[in-house]
Order: sequence, then structure tokens, then C-alpha cells
Amino acid sequence: MYRVLIVDDEREIRQGLRLKIDWEQLGLTIAGEAGNGAEAMEKLADEGFDIVITDMNMPLMNGVSLLKACHEQHPELRLLIITGYEDIHYAKAAVRHQARDYLLKPVARTELTEALTRLREELDAERAEQGQASIMQWRLSQYYMEMKEHFIVHLVKEKLVQERDMLEQARLFQLHDWDACAVRFMTVGLRERSSDLEGQESVRTPEKLRLPFELVCRENVHPYAETACIFHDPNYPGLMHIVSTLDDKRLAHLSDTLKRNVFAYIGIEPFVGIGHSITGFKQWGEGYLSALLTWKDKPSLMDAVQQYIDDNYMFDLNLTMIAERFNYNPSYFSEMFKAKVGKTFIQYLTDIRMVHATRLLEETKLGLWEIAELTGFSNASYFSTKFKRMYGMSPSEYRQQQPEKFKSEEPKK
Repeated sequence: MYRVLIVDDEREIRQGLRLKIDWEQLGLTIAGEAGNGAEAMEKLADEGFDIVITDMNMPLMNGVSLLKACHEQHPELRLLIITGYEDIHYAKAAVRHQARDYLLKPVARTELTEALTRLREELDAERAEQGQASIMQWRLSQYYMEMKEHFIVHLVKEKLVQERDMLEQARLFQLHDWDACAVRFMTVGLRERSSDLEGQESVRTPEKLRLPFELVCRENVHPYAETACIFHDPNYPGLMHIVSTLDDKRLAHLSDTLKRNVFAYIGIEPFVGIGHSITGFKQWGEGYLSALLTWKDKPSLMDAVQQYIDDNYMFDLNLTMIAERFNYNPSYFSEMFKAKVGKTFIQYLTDIRMVHATRLLEETKLGLWEIAELTGFSNASYFSTKFKRMYGMSPSEYRQQQPEKFKSEEPKK
């Protein structure tokens, strides 16, 4: 609703205007009245109005003075004059300088309705234009970019389950067309190396260079804003990731540019891993993982596997599913996992779940059913059995104890 202020020294005329039309149907509401221009300016200073309907001939401060003051102090107001025939010349002069329109007394219902409709349409158009400007400003803001990266991270971590929600958010971030495009992921990062600076051995670690490395990457990807999005995965703090619709030639050019410019500014050439081409948001996780594994050394494959388990322990995971995800035979994967990690897949998964379960027992008042569900156990009974086998007491007994007592103790196998 737009707010209207009626200004006229005759109470009967103000009341007649109130009753003449259906204000609510026009999207307007009479939010105030004033008997002269001075009183009107006081109300305008204290409250917000969108439209002022005023007479020209009033005591203390007439319509001409009121219009001039409104033009100077409240230029956003829409001004409508209602005046007698003898004041027509003043009204015409006011229209040429400040007012939107004027009507002669007695005012006809249709004329008033048409004039107010035009003013409301002007206000609607102005608000729509301001809304578009605000949207554009928001899209360019840092918050928008952070939320866009957050959305991409959720996509690659496969945390957006509802397809409708996925597409709605993609549209918000102008990525909805990418669902049907072939994309490739690129992972860029620094690796440990030593360099000799001014004759002294100095270790320049990726940790120390993380911020300048990220800034250089973002600056170099910015020119590709329509075809490439750069993002940061908190689980891999030293790496930057790019998802792109670029063809192979242009993607290779971007990779070479990144290597050259990072080396120029930091003195270390980054390693780049490019994943295989995939199509559809549901495949983005696979594409992201392929780029990450390409960047990583082969012995570090288990880091990615463990990270995936750490991120998804609350879901129904099993060895066969994980092996297929990482393109391994389940039997071979089982042996390799135990050799690299030092425990079986089931032991590792259970330990991770128990770590989170004990934290929930210590820090929350959630029931056993809720904790079991949040940590990936099939039911509260199975959770209690596993917990007692590992810690020698039930979850309820554990909750009653001082947590510090158990922090240094190894779980019982």
C-alpha cells in the first residue's frame, strides 16, 4: 500500500475525498490529513508518505509554497493538486514545476481514480526499477559470490537432495543453464618445496602463501565469469577449484595462464589437475572428485576416501559403494584401505561415527534415537550395543560421567 497525505483547510472536503473512492482497491491508504501547508510539512518530516493531495488556497502556507517546499525537501513525493477554478493559473504553474497533475473542484470520482491510478503506476514502475537495481547490486556483492560458492560446494558434495530446490538455487545464481552443459572441474594448488632466497634456505610452505595464491587465482578466473566459476572447499584449505563450460583448448589456456601468473607473483608454479567431462548437476560430485584425484598423488588416494567418509558418515555407507565411487574392485579396495589406513573400513567408519556420537552426548540433550540417526547408526539399540562394546558402558552412563575422564582413553576394541 502506498501512503497518501490529504492537505485541505476544509474538513468536509478531506472527508469527501476519503469517501469518494475505494482507496484500498487502488493500492492506496490515507495515512494522514493536514489543514494547511505548515501542518503538512510537519507530518512529512515525522512520517513517510508517497502521495500528497493538496488544495492551493490555504491559510498560513498555501499550496504553491507547500509544493515548492516538497520539491526541495521531499523530491520523491508524487503531488496532486485539487483546486477551484479561480486558482487555475496557480495550479498550471505548479504543474509545470513540481506537481504531477491537477483536478478542478468539485472532483469527479472517475477523474480522481484515473489520476491516482497514474500516480500508483509511476510508483510501481519506480519500485520495480529500484528492485532491479538492488538485485544487480546484490549479484555483484561479496555476499552473493560467497553464497554462490557455497551452493557449488553443496552440489559437488551432493548435499542438495531435492531436485526442485537444486534448480531454484541454480537459477538464483544464474547457473540453471549449466545443468545441461558439459563441464570440467580443475583443481589448482601448491605443493611443498624449498627455495633459496639471498643465500639462505627458506621454506615457503603453501600455508604461508595461501592468501596471495587464492587472490591470484580469483583474479585470473574473473575474465571467464560467464563460463567459469572458482570456489573454495573448506575441507581442502590449500586448494582452489574451478568448474567451467570452456572447451578443451580454452581450458588448457586458462590452466597455462594460472601456472604462469601464480609463478610470476609467488615464485612457485602450481600443480593443476583437470577432471573428466560430465553433464548434469547430479554428476558434478563425480567431476569434482576426478579433478581432485588427478591433482593428488596416487598414494594420497586414501586421503580423498577418508575425507569422503568424514563428510558423509551420517549416511548409509558401505565398502562396495565407496569402492565403486573411487573406481576400485571391492576386494582390492578393502585390502588397500586396511594397508593404508591401518584399520578396516568398518572399523574406521565406526570410529568416526563414535567420535561424533560422544560429542553429541557431551554437548547436547538429544535422545539416543536422534543421536543414532544423526551419526549413521541404523537404530538406537545397535548404537547402544556398539557404544558399550567400545567404551565399556552404555551411552546413558557415559553422559552421566565427566567427559574429561574419557578424553585420553582409547576405545575398547
